[in-house]
Amino acid sequence: MRDLEILGHKHTRTQISLAILFTVAIFTATLSLPATNNEQPTAYGAAPQHVFPRVDTRSPAPAKLVPPTLSTSTTTTTTTTTPPEPSETTPLNREAFYGPRDAYFINDNLTGPDRLFRTECDYSHLSYDDPIVAPGQAGATHLHMYFGNTEADAHTDYQTLMTTGEGTCNGGQLNRSAYWTPALLNQQGDVLVPSWISIYYKTLDHDGDYAHIEPYPEGLKIIAGDATAQTPQDSTSPLSPIDWSCDYDDRGSGQGGEHFGSASIPTCQHGQAWGPNLNSVRAKIRFPFCWNGNDMWLPKSAHMSYPVDAFQSTNCPASHPVVLPSIEFHIYWDVPEGVDTSTWWLSSDEQQDGSRLPGGTTLHADWFGGWDRDTLERWVANCSNVSGAHCGHGLLGTSDSDPALTRLQPHFGPYSRLRAIPEAEHRELCPARHRVGRCS
Repeated sequence: MRDLEILGHKHTRTQISLAILFTVAIFTATLSLPATNNEQPTAYGAAPQHVFPRVDTRSPAPAKLVPPTLSTSTTTTTTTTTPPEPSETTPLNREAFYGPRDAYFINDNLTGPDRLFRTECDYSHLSYDDPIVAPGQAGATHLHMYFGNTEADAHTDYQTLMTTGEGTCNGGQLNRSAYWTPALLNQQGDVLVPSWISIYYKTLDHDGDYAHIEPYPEGLKIIAGDATAQTPQDSTSPLSPIDWSCDYDDRGSGQGGEHFGSASIPTCQHGQAWGPNLNSVRAKIRFPFCWNGNDMWLPKSAHMSYPVDAFQSTNCPASHPVVLPSIEFHIYWDVPEGVDTSTWWLSSDEQQDGSRLPGGTTLHADWFGGWDRDTLERWVANCSNVSGAHCGHGLLGTSDSDPALTRLQPHFGPYSRLRAIPEAEHRELCPARHRVGRCS
């Protein structure tokens, strides 16, 4: 299956590069951006090339980023035991968030029993907030990189998630979900912005079970991986939640491939996540998808479970019988020429005494669901519950399940690849301590 996924990645990324080049050309010809947004792409660690935070192309003006107000509150994490009532919002014009039905998003070259839906995302903002682990406590955690909802912060709850902010993933406001991970930094302490972010919502049916997949309940929050790990996390077993790899293209044979199973950031060759020289650092985080049917959040994601045998199964334990789509983050960073990627590290790798664990040891990710209900139910019905349905990025079905091949509008930000946020800039978020491991 990995070979099939890789084939889909390479085919899709080549086409995406053409689509992006076309989009950038239109964008340059029709918009006049401030000088700070028109600087040329630079290598990681070089001068800044964009206003921080990123600007959503649909926003009239960027919001000014200010250092978070540090809280002295002793509020502890609370548990929601029942799904919240749906919030009353102005109905969305869903068709305004639909895009062209490009053929390459169909991925007809992929076959097999898996059922999946995918969405692409752009980087949104950096923050020391975590609305799951430290709700209401601004600046209480290590530095996070957010994508998805542009307004996600420590005070985000389900109602504000669904009614505020843009979305930096396919579909814009139809997917206001918040996605975040620890920030990735280079040896100089600059934050590295991903070149490509692909989110898989999978169902793996290699055991032939073909369980019925339910849409996510409103208000669900999930964490995968271990932010407190002191030793490398398991990255090789069938139930490993995380792994690092080098995503590359072997020019000798023309066949793509990957190095799998690294618990820390490996040394990867120079290249890009898509383009003529395919090679990048990839982080993969797999979320538990078996739900207990009651709780929206419990500490350590105890309301969720992995299947009892392997990710290729929907065999959920009796304590967590509800099968939801399996979320996977696939995050790619280009590798500049002459850069040793093994020197990169996560903000959560920094310990309280200032020391650091081996780069990538504490890889983890958070997800707070904010899908438009109609859109969510549509792709779950057309993709998650149709055997062999491979719905490419933003497609709400296959040609069989959705003859119109409705596709969520892509979201392409105005910035180029190979970009970094210099340490002097991002540490303004936490001026009191100048550390990324924890602000307050």
